[in-house]
Amino acid sequence: MGSLSSKKFVFTMMLVYFAVAYGLDYWFSNVRHAVLVLQLFPPAAASYYLLQAGRKHRDGVRTFWYMMAAGCASYFAAQLIWVYYDWIFGITPMISIADLFWDLQNFLYIAAFGYIHFKEKRVFQGIRFGFDILILMLAVTTVSWQFGVRPYLESLFSNHSSLATLTALFYPISDLFLVVSLFAVHMAYRPLFHKAALSYMTIGFIVFIAYDSFYFYLTASNSYEPGGWMDSLCDIALFLLAFAGISSVGIPQEQAKSRSGSGNAGKVFVRVVLPYVGLLVLLVFMIDRIAVVDGIVIGSAVMIVLILIRQVTVLLENDSLLGKLRKALAQARYLANHDALSELPNRRYFEKMLMEAIEEAARVGERIAVLFMDLDRFKYMNDSFGHLKGDLVIRHVAERLKQVMNEDRIVARLAGDEFTVLVRHVGSRQELAGLAQSILAAVATPYVLDHVELQTTASVGVAVFPEDGAEVAKLMKRADAAMYKAKERGGNKYEFYQSALDGIHRNKIKLERSLRKALEREEFVLYYQPQVSAADGTAGGAEALIRWVHDGRFVSPGDFIPVAEETGLIVPIGDWVMRTACRQAKLWQDAGMPQMKMGINVSPVQLQQDDFVETVTRILSETGFQPHLLVLEITEGIAIRDIQDTVDKLVALKAMGIRISMDDFGTGYSSLGFLQTFKVDELKIAQTFISHIAEKDDHAQIVKAIVAMAHSLELDVIAEGVETREQFAIMRELQCDWIQGYYFCKPMPSEEFERYLDERGRKHLQSTRL
Repeated sequence: MGSLSSKKFVFTMMLVYFAVAYGLDYWFSNVRHAVLVLQLFPPAAASYYLLQAGRKHRDGVRTFWYMMAAGCASYFAAQLIWVYYDWIFGITPMISIADLFWDLQNFLYIAAFGYIHFKEKRVFQGIRFGFDILILMLAVTTVSWQFGVRPYLESLFSNHSSLATLTALFYPISDLFLVVSLFAVHMAYRPLFHKAALSYMTIGFIVFIAYDSFYFYLTASNSYEPGGWMDSLCDIALFLLAFAGISSVGIPQEQAKSRSGSGNAGKVFVRVVLPYVGLLVLLVFMIDRIAVVDGIVIGSAVMIVLILIRQVTVLLENDSLLGKLRKALAQARYLANHDALSELPNRRYFEKMLMEAIEEAARVGERIAVLFMDLDRFKYMNDSFGHLKGDLVIRHVAERLKQVMNEDRIVARLAGDEFTVLVRHVGSRQELAGLAQSILAAVATPYVLDHVELQTTASVGVAVFPEDGAEVAKLMKRADAAMYKAKERGGNKYEFYQSALDGIHRNKIKLERSLRKALEREEFVLYYQPQVSAADGTAGGAEALIRWVHDGRFVSPGDFIPVAEETGLIVPIGDWVMRTACRQAKLWQDAGMPQMKMGINVSPVQLQQDDFVETVTRILSETGFQPHLLVLEITEGIAIRDIQDTVDKLVALKAMGIRISMDDFGTGYSSLGFLQTFKVDELKIAQTFISHIAEKDDHAQIVKAIVAMAHSLELDVIAEGVETREQFAIMRELQCDWIQGYYFCKPMPSEEFERYLDERGRKHLQSTRL
């Protein structure tokens, strides 16, 4: 039932009720019991609709409506008891249990308003507002007592018992609280209620208060008769509360706020000024009655005390607000100057301190230094173990860096895994080298996080004022360049800035810019190097190797591949390599050459792509190259990424028939267990073991162990980088399966590779690896 239809229904029932109840009472003299029963309808209706109002709210206002409904229910209980006395005993007692429920009714109404007050106000704000209300109530109480209640007390005590007198006295006292509560709602809490609901509620309580006032005065004059015209006032008030409950249902609080959002300044003015106006009125009465100590004098004195206490709370609140403001400002300054994750100074604050340190060092002729530190392969750690673990590592690194600092050193976090250290009063170069070594040692110590042991290393670059720069930006840039030099040397090292690093940094930026356009300009070409059987020297496969011809010269893969991986360009470049190599191998097959395996290097960045398996499938479909002839060569560095994701992708590729080869085995991060984890088919022994195998017996023993282990796992073994007859003889003696290197052939363009195969004779092509 909608709000409008509910109002129409209740209004109709109200008219019917008054017509029936009071019509019967007027025209018939023996229907008193029936009329009393009918008078149960108004409180029942009010209780129901106020309860519905509470159910439709989801905030603190819900409890308010529930308490209002409980007040009306208490009136219903009192009326029911009254009916019981009248019907069963045929009496209408002046004082009975019914009066307890009528008193409880007013108490619940006042409690509902009090709940709103303490629910919505902050501590000091609530105390201050409470004093405003208390002062106003005291003013009203004093005037009411002096000129309204006190003159009738004598009559009450002379005509009624003490209990009856106190019961009658409760009504004007509770009405004072209701008046003040209504005042508080209109001054401070109007946005919580719909305008119509508040209007109905206010008029309803005014009617209640009017009834209580008439009841008090008639009781004091001993002229009150139950069932008279005054009882209709209670019925009207209850119906108005029912209308208030109906009007509140379905009205969003935001609408209520928007409808009553204006005039707040005026309300505050009235709320604050009115209590003091009441005090002034009482003081005027005091002047006229200065010689008499009565209610006016006592009330005025108490009001003055309350006002003084209120002012003390204002001072306390102001002091509390100032304290909170100072704390908030300090917190804001801290957050503006510090990194939230590591709680170290941030870039902005570090650069400010560095500028001040440069100015001071220039003035007194001292040296300062900037150390730029970056964690090695931190992105791989994030990818493998998640960003939460990565954040924990950052926190632990920050704590360890703080432990190696003293009062002359300040450590900050710039962003990500980048940290900087400011060192004042620099003595010797050895002092800075010692500090850099301490930082590297602190970072390299393993971290145990949630029973998982993690380890990382760092690269550190050092720049010194004034020889390496006299400006903040220049010192930071040169320390950064030195750090990248340490990273290029393999990480876990430190480097001092040298002027040659500027050219290296510029060349790296230029290289990246050119690399982005290399695919468009078709500057990449593929070279192919055969893989030859160690047993009879016949070719059984080839590895595709990328070459970049830029401005008429070859750019070393060692220079541009790391840049491609850092920038993500390795993904489109790797796709191009795979597509071109598969297409070329298919062309050789179509030209009548025997089937050959094609090895293609896959970067860990490529394998990390979500659509890598789909990309390989699409390339094979486009080129028509058979999956069982494709060999994807992965490096051991892949082991520090998301292992399960990597395994899932490799399993999907192997299900298509594609072979997996572990490249550069023995130089990476994995253990032998990774060979089974990644389901590899081949091992390629790293060139570092082959190049000195003739001179170093320990290398030969390592290779022998690798070959034996691989064969026990039914894996093929390829030795890459074989350049001499002696190396070839040793590898054949160690029962290596396949040889790749300059001893047989260097990498060649596709045309030269075809001629190489023709010279060796197509009929000798080995098929045992197919």
